[in-house]
Amino acid sequence: MISILSYNILDGGVGRETEIISTIKSSNPDIVLLQEVFDEDALSRFSKSLDMDYKFIIGNSKRNLGLMSKIPIAFCQTHHPFPPIRRAFVEARFEYEPGKYFHFFGVHLQALHGVVFEAWRLWEITIILRTIKCKISKKEPCLIAGDFNAIAPRDRVIKAAMPLYIKLILFLQGWHIFKFALKSILDNGFSDCYRFINKKEDGFTLPTNNPNARLDYFFANKEMIANLKECLVANQCEKSRKASDHYPILTRFDFSFDDFLD
Repeated sequence: MISILSYNILDGGVGRETEIISTIKSSNPDIVLLQEVFDEDALSRFSKSLDMDYKFIIGNSKRNLGLMSKIPIAFCQTHHPFPPIRRAFVEARFEYEPGKYFHFFGVHLQALHGVVFEAWRLWEITIILRTIKCKISKKEPCLIAGDFNAIAPRDRVIKAAMPLYIKLILFLQGWHIFKFALKSILDNGFSDCYRFINKKEDGFTLPTNNPNARLDYFFANKEMIANLKECLVANQCEKSRKASDHYPILTRFDFSFDDFLD
């Protein structure tokens, strides 16, 4: 069983390091993708506390990515072509058993709910999917994870609980939330891991003090989804509410050699 955690730690996690580490430890993940990492020293401290190796993913802003793992990272590459990539995305390959690998793409997309920002996210996703198609074969297991800052086609949000500035954006576009960015991932053969397991639960990941939307996702291709055992919002740690404005999301996969053979 391999467990993978995606977590937006909010503005580098400054002053909340203890709470962030406790939140991560409570899920005991093998691989962790962090969004909004400000500096490598902080990531190094996180990885040391969690007994993990790490890769610092430098992008186009101070909100970088961090990748930590107990599993050997066989390959890691940063992509941040601007435009359209607002921050960065990471491409990695993990050897989960001798000679057996899965591909991993970690992202942090453009924020806000306006249609212009949704179009920008679609542009980012197009580049990410193009990279995936160029780098891996159709029969290799692949996972895309991170803070997508977008709403999935089947998801609801609680508009009344959203901040005033987001309500203003929604008012200007007739209270409509556009959901076409993530649809493009689904249309390209990936499944929403949380929705695959949880048909009716909202799975809201933020804000932790009053959850009203799901912006954090795992998307798996058919070779990867065949091994999915669990996907949940990791909010069981009592310190997670103070650790960040996002709750982490956790997936678990049970790999079998036969699942990848035709």
